Amino acid sequence: MPHPFESFTPTTTARGPIYNAPEDLLEIEVTNPITHGQPPQYTDYEITTRTNIPAFIGKGNNNNNGNTPYTLTTRKRYSEFVKLRQQLSDRHPQISLPTLPTPSTMFNYSKRFNSDFIDDRRRGLEIFLTAVASHPLLQKENDVLISFLKHWVGEWVDRPLS
Repeated sequence: MPHPFESFTPTTTARGPIYNAPEDLLEIEVTNPITHGQPPQYTDYEITTRTNIPAFIGKGNNNNNGNTPYTLTTRKRYSEFVKLRQQLSDRHPQISLPTLPTPSTMFNYSKRFNSDFIDDRRRGLEIFLTAVASHPLLQKENDVLISFLKHWVGEWVDRPLS
C-alpha cells in the first residue's frame, strides 16, 4: 500500500509537472506512538500535517508558492485531543464532530499501554483528525485546529473563546 502522502506528489515529465497539489491540500497522519516514564506513564503520538493552506503555513514562510505542500510535525497526548474536541464543540456547536476513540476505563486501564490498544487508539485519532480536517469550516477558519497542529505537546494550551 502506498504511503498516504505520496498521493499528491507531483509527477514530472519533459514538459513539466503533470499536476500540482490540490488547491486546499490538508493531509494528516498520526504515527509513532511513544510511551514515556515510569508510573504514571503516558503515550503521545506524532502528527504529521501536509498542507498548502496559508493559515497553517503562517507568515514568514513566503517561499511556498501554493503548489508545494508544507509539512508540520508535532506530538500530542490523548488528553490534548479531548481538549481539542471540546474547544471545537464549544466554538462550533452547529457542527456534528466525530467521536474520539474510547478513553481508558477501569476495565481496560491496565491494558492502555498494550501495543494493540495503543495502535487502535492511534488509528482512531487519525480518523478523528482526518474527519475534522475535511470539514471546510474547521479546515480554513479555525485557529484552534491550526494551533493544535502547530504546537508541541505541552505548548498547546486552552485558549479563551472569542
